[in-house]
Amino acid sequence: MKRNAADGVFTKPSRFRIVYGNGHEADVIESATDSTTLNYTDFSFWLLWIGITVVYIVIRINIVSVPLFRDEGLWGYIGQVILDGGLPYRDAIEMKPPGAFYVYALALLFVPPTSAGIHVALHTYNFLTLIALYFFAKMYSRSTTTGLWVAFIYAVLSSSPGIQGYSATPEMFLLLPVTLSLTFAVLATSKDNLYLAIPSGVFAAFAFWTKQTVAPIILFIVLYLAITQIRNSKDKSYDLIKSIKSLVLWSFGFLLVSFLIVAYFYYHDIFDEFIYWSFTHAVFYTKRVKFTEILPTFLIAIKELIKGNLFIIVVGLVLNTVYLFRKNSRSYFVLGFFVFSLLATVPGYAYWHYFAQLVPALAIAGGFGVALLIEPIRNGRLKSLSSALCAAAIVLMPVFVHSGYYINKSPEEIIRRYFGVNPFPESIELAAFLANRTRSDDTIFIFGSEPQLLLYSQRKSAISFPMIYPLMSVYPRYREFQQKVWEEINIARPKYIVTVELPTSLAWDGEADLWLVKKTREIIAQSYYLEAVMTIDYPKGKLFILSKKDDVKEILNNHRVIMYILRSKLF
Repeated sequence: MKRNAADGVFTKPSRFRIVYGNGHEADVIESATDSTTLNYTDFSFWLLWIGITVVYIVIRINIVSVPLFRDEGLWGYIGQVILDGGLPYRDAIEMKPPGAFYVYALALLFVPPTSAGIHVALHTYNFLTLIALYFFAKMYSRSTTTGLWVAFIYAVLSSSPGIQGYSATPEMFLLLPVTLSLTFAVLATSKDNLYLAIPSGVFAAFAFWTKQTVAPIILFIVLYLAITQIRNSKDKSYDLIKSIKSLVLWSFGFLLVSFLIVAYFYYHDIFDEFIYWSFTHAVFYTKRVKFTEILPTFLIAIKELIKGNLFIIVVGLVLNTVYLFRKNSRSYFVLGFFVFSLLATVPGYAYWHYFAQLVPALAIAGGFGVALLIEPIRNGRLKSLSSALCAAAIVLMPVFVHSGYYINKSPEEIIRRYFGVNPFPESIELAAFLANRTRSDDTIFIFGSEPQLLLYSQRKSAISFPMIYPLMSVYPRYREFQQKVWEEINIARPKYIVTVELPTSLAWDGEADLWLVKKTREIIAQSYYLEAVMTIDYPKGKLFILSKKDDVKEILNNHRVIMYILRSKLF
């Protein structure tokens, strides 16, 4: 036996036979690591975990304070509304299933409503996904070493700018429950305990009610449960019954959670709005763009994800493809999981954070690929050197390619790099201004889509639409929503109105009736005066509090103004 410095265990090659479902047999050389579990008191094991954790933390230091973009602000604001006793789809409207709102609400019990606070919560939550992936990979591969490689790759890849790894999005939140769902599905088949399909269905439901786009990945899990049961037994009639039973148990778990969620909103008498904003409006939203229009954006997003992570992707996909032709059942699983994860990124607009759904599949493929690359090496020193070089490539390549993101640029420069002319760096200072000039029961009307102002300032929106884009495009109910908002403004009498002179914030489609714009201008002319303006600049604009009439002209001549802050004459 030889001591393997890479994984801290004794390894000895052993040969055995694998018989696949089609009767094909293959010789496989496997180390003792694949059939034995490392002792959790083993110094090398915990040293490797410390290394993974340190890499996970250090690689995120520069991005933890990146200002929130508008969607993060929206989900965080809805989380605040929930903690104040309100309800999504009634008191704060967004076209997403409710999962992310309640994750934010939970996070805000422990962290402040700041960019650093929200992102610390994200990275803590995401580390749980890393742990779940480690246990899955270790169990499925029967190799602690492979599990560690998967965890290490995920530590790096989940921070990538190509998936907006700095941002707390539903796509990041769904990764934990979908990983747990996959883990329990594999356990149900490997341990021949079909009742483990129930928690698989439960966690799949949590993932689905966080973001519907996860449906293809859930379909993969369901197909895995059904097909594996059919292949695992010799009695074909019994196989079919066993497969059906596993799907029934899985469906029970999925439907139980779904029923409780639906019943909750039905009980609060907002079932119709819950369905509309979770599903119906999303269909109208995605129909507005053709696939040929989003294809260039899709390809750009894929290219950005590949940049810096080429080593992981090539090793993972190429080596597993090679072993696929050798009829390795694990490679079927790994590549199938990747394909279905890729399908989850296709619906609707190709926003970069959609591609976070690919990360577990790429981490698993990469971890299995690196293990396949290193495993044949029998010399202990050469194996350790190869492991060190692979680890260096996994970390150093993305850091080198995206050095500004990971090291050199400020949080404000990073958000400006990926979101261009949007007032996200400016929102922190403007929110502090609004918080200092309002009481906790005062309301603010933002004529635009900048809900991060509400989250930062911890003030309530005067209207139930923290983002006004559903009112500015020809959706089926947009006139109804405009009338609703106008009624809410007249009831709330907001202390401040913030108008945003930016197309990406207003999101007018060029066709929708601008009735609400006219009514807003009328109430501003009658009851409000201009107190301040916020400019935009690189990397951050400046807030000007007006004291003279000619100040406005001077600022307009020398700066690009994107936000006007108007105060009610009644206060």
